[in-house]
Amino acid sequence: MVEQRLFFFIGEVIPALTQSYQQTFESLIYVNAVQRFSCYILAQVDKAQGGIDMAKENIDEESIHTVSIIAGISFSIMTFAAFFASGFVYDNLIVSYDALTTARNIIESQSLFRAGLCGWLIIIVADVIVAWAFYLFFSCTDKKLSLLSSCLRFLYACILAIAVSCLTFVTILSDTNFARSMNTEQLYPQIMLFVNAFDAIWNWGLIIFGVHLLLTGIIAIRSNIVPTIMAIILIAASASYLIVNPAYMLLPRYSTTIEIIDKILKVPAMGEVAFGLWLFIRGGKKKYGKNFTAAIMKAGTIAF
Repeated sequence: MVEQRLFFFIGEVIPALTQSYQQTFESLIYVNAVQRFSCYILAQVDKAQGGIDMAKENIDEESIHTVSIIAGISFSIMTFAAFFASGFVYDNLIVSYDALTTARNIIESQSLFRAGLCGWLIIIVADVIVAWAFYLFFSCTDKKLSLLSSCLRFLYACILAIAVSCLTFVTILSDTNFARSMNTEQLYPQIMLFVNAFDAIWNWGLIIFGVHLLLTGIIAIRSNIVPTIMAIILIAASASYLIVNPAYMLLPRYSTTIEIIDKILKVPAMGEVAFGLWLFIRGGKKKYGKNFTAAIMKAGTIAF
């Protein structure tokens, strides 16, 4: 019996165990090979993805720099257009509280007045572009607040467009053929009426513009992109708009005093021009690193 069991063990059990161990060993070799192959494939995918991400970062960094340059150029164009339309044309032709002189100036200088209207149109378009560029530039810091600030600037551009439409009525009234068909006692007050409507609507728009600058300054302080001094300049510029323009609308009796304050606050009001110059020279450069690029990519705002 013992010999039979021994022969059975040697003849049946040992070959079965050997075959089982061989199959298990082959399975382990197969699994190990599959794991190594999978690791190799994943490594190649990660390497390729890293190259794609690096290419995207390089492209988007250039896009961000392009956005800042566009904003800076728009600021420059808007500044020159404002100096011409408001500082030269409007200030030389419009005389406050003098309908006769104002109407005569406009009628005698129709070409200059119409050129001023073209300047206002350029300002409106540039404001819309700057609103778009601000959203792209500051969305990495606070996307929601940046969107609100940009919307306020866009709203200001819309209000300015409504105000400028009043000046188009002035061009109709001041047309030589039309002016000859009307009594001067009726014509001059109507021209002055539309000029005053332009001033009033624009003043309300500048209050909204001041809020936009205030929010932009707050975002700039919270960001690690804009220098602190530039953010302070933006807030100071907003203060000039938020003090003077409501005073013009709510305290018309003290217009003389308000004009003095306005002249004093015109210096900080130019802070936005300084910010536009900074955007053109320094804004969005690659030195701000991958965090800025990644945030813009996450916001989904780069469209280049």
